[in-house]
Amino acid sequence: EKLQALDGTAPNFARNMIDKIDADVTMGESEKNSAKEMIRRMYISMLPEGPAKLDARRAWVGGYSADMSRAFAEQASMQAWFIAQHSIRPDVSVARGQFKDAIAGLGNSASPDYSPQNVVKATDVLNELNTRIAERLDPVHTPVQDMATAFGHTFALGASPSYIINNLMQPLHLLMPLLGARYGWVKSAKELAKATIDAGKILADTIQQGYTASGWTGVANAEIAIARATHLSKEDRAALLHATAEGRLDMTRISDLSHIREGSSPRVEAALKMINMAAHYGEVLNRTASALSAHRLERARQAANPDVAIAKANEHMIVMIDGSQINYSVGDRARAIGKHGIAGTYTPLIMQFQQYNLGVMQTIIRLSTQSFQHADPEIRTEARRALAGLLGTSAALAGTMGLPFAGVIVGAYNAFAGDETNPPDAKTDYQNFLADMLGNEGGQVVAHGMLNYVTGADVASRTGLDNVVPFTQLFSQLADDRRRLKDRIDAGALQFMGPMVGMTANVAEGVALLADGSTMEGLKKMAPSALRGGVKAYDLAEKGFTDASGNRMLPDDPTWADLTVQAMGYTPEKQTMRQEAQRGVDAIQNALRMRAGALAHKYALAFESNNTQERQEVLAEIVEFRKANPTVRIDIGGTIQRRARERALAVASGSGVKTRASQLAFAREQTRFADIEP
Repeated sequence: EKLQALDGTAPNFARNMIDKIDADVTMGESEKNSAKEMIRRMYISMLPEGPAKLDARRAWVGGYSADMSRAFAEQASMQAWFIAQHSIRPDVSVARGQFKDAIAGLGNSASPDYSPQNVVKATDVLNELNTRIAERLDPVHTPVQDMATAFGHTFALGASPSYIINNLMQPLHLLMPLLGARYGWVKSAKELAKATIDAGKILADTIQQGYTASGWTGVANAEIAIARATHLSKEDRAALLHATAEGRLDMTRISDLSHIREGSSPRVEAALKMINMAAHYGEVLNRTASALSAHRLERARQAANPDVAIAKANEHMIVMIDGSQINYSVGDRARAIGKHGIAGTYTPLIMQFQQYNLGVMQTIIRLSTQSFQHADPEIRTEARRALAGLLGTSAALAGTMGLPFAGVIVGAYNAFAGDETNPPDAKTDYQNFLADMLGNEGGQVVAHGMLNYVTGADVASRTGLDNVVPFTQLFSQLADDRRRLKDRIDAGALQFMGPMVGMTANVAEGVALLADGSTMEGLKKMAPSALRGGVKAYDLAEKGFTDASGNRMLPDDPTWADLTVQAMGYTPEKQTMRQEAQRGVDAIQNALRMRAGALAHKYALAFESNNTQERQEVLAEIVEFRKANPTVRIDIGGTIQRRARERALAVASGSGVKTRASQLAFAREQTRFADIEP
């Protein structure tokens, strides 16, 4: 009870606890000594750098084990896990019994709730819950995959300024609609702004304490200084402690213990922490501001019911954090993308960056369901407001093309609208329509949001929810890119394998480019996200706006604003517009060329089989195609000649192998085993 009453949130909380024990007049001397020794041993052993120091002191002492650190962490983790499981087991057993009784009631024909269909559904839910509980009781240790996931995150995001900036927009994008729908937009905006300032003060104090203790290493390992936040009320501090205990603010210590248990290198862990430190503090800032604003607004809403105000505020605070900042904990992860998922223990590695998309999808689907199906009319109204607000913030930050599921709509439109003679391109058609109605600048603001126009950076592609459905971007590319299906699949195959595989492929390609003398292209390929923007900015300053082949694509030189935007990891908006225009032209031209080639091939087959009727039908298709696309050439004669030449050479080779006329002798020599001549 004494230990539970002591504050455990300050960076040196072990020392603080010992000081408080010394000052406690209700404890005896021996009791104090026992408590202090326990705190020293437990806290020092739990720290990432602690086991290394203990190992150094224990080396060459009888009973010493080099694996002591991991063994201790493993035992501590297991004990904590089973204590937690044991403490909730009675509640779980009661809940299971109630669930089974409810299912039995659904299957009782005399019950007013009788529904055989719902019996099946409820049984499926209970089976799913049982499966999840069983899997949680059987944790899977995958140190290699976990380390690969950490490296993939650091390489793809890490200290990238654009990632940090986009992440800081998350409360405005996702939290404001939830708060505004429940408490009013103006009131919520004011409270969120105040909470962000208060959260910034907490983080500033945390950083200062960490730096004073151990320099930048201390900053990377510092715990949130909630107890020292004297500018907050007692209720605010209690709320943040509650959010921390629920695992919604800072998972640093739990992560440290997990990595020690898995045998990770302390030096590697320290390096990754330093690289990801800015992103980590940005995430903590978002979550702290979200917690404070949600808790304060709900406390004010429940002011007339002081007995339940705190409990209601805690409940809504967690809901708001999960709905806007996403719950990334292992327990909240869908089974299909966990370590028991579709690809076994490698599933989290493949699905590494999909949990955010799934979390946002969950929020959208929950709001959509509540908007029409919830029994409480107040909740239905609130859900509709939140959904409308989410569409509004998405349109403001990323334009109408960044609205949820826009990527699916565009891909479906391009796949099924129009025909092969007149292939459509939804993005190009829509932007041309806006430009005709509102002018080029007004059209781009509506299509891609005000931020693109004001900053000159392509912010919309990072903040939009158009590809919120996992792998939407890949599937929309497959439908949008009018190359042969095999080429489209080959181009996007690595996206199915997760960021770690993509990172490895980029590094390998970068090394190959360096070996070929393409230094700048190689560096751009293999540089991590934190450095890639700077490399691209240097290349932009040297060469101007170029395409993938190095050809100059815009006549004007990049400005300092363009270089700054690129160095931060964003693509200059003028370059993005050019790339979109080029993509639209290439998409249509590729589709038309594929159609022209297919018609020529179809006619050649009819010609070779001497099928007059089929030749007439194909000619009619060709005439119709040429009327709609007079500039696209259909080389019927060349196709017939090429096929005839290939057949003749294949026969001449004696083995059916196609080759050039000058290589016939070589082909015969190399394919003696396949000689089919009599």
